[in-house]
Amino acid sequence: MRIYLSMIEPSDKSCTWISDIATFESQILDGEATYIILDRFLSTFTHAELRPLLQKIAKKMRVNCELTIMENDMDFIAKKIVRGEMDIEEVNEVMFKNPFIKSVCTLENIEQNIPDSIPLQHKHFDNLLSEITVKCRRLQ
Repeated sequence: MRIYLSMIEPSDKSCTWISDIATFESQILDGEATYIILDRFLSTFTHAELRPLLQKIAKKMRVNCELTIMENDMDFIAKKIVRGEMDIEEVNEVMFKNPFIKSVCTLENIEQNIPDSIPLQHKHFDNLLSEITVKCRRLQ
């Protein structure tokens, strides 16, 4: 089963869209997911909730399931502000598109909270969007 976890409905209809963790936990069996996308989903949780959240998600992943995490990276945004490449209106547009935001993330913060069972395999930095994409795969 292909899952798209986000507060924002995706344009791609090839995945099942789920907007909250309670629905994800109740509708997806352990080991059922073959592909999961988290689109600005982590930022809807506090930093203290990240590790348990990612452990719940990992539990639902089938072996060889790919997890893609897309988040705005606060380090990129801060660098752009300091360099004068981004003004406060742009910061607010990027950071608060989602009204349910509870935290901001950095690549390091995400990496620290990824369970050992789904090691990080790829990182992509999009400087224009101030966004990071992280890909993990469940190996066992």
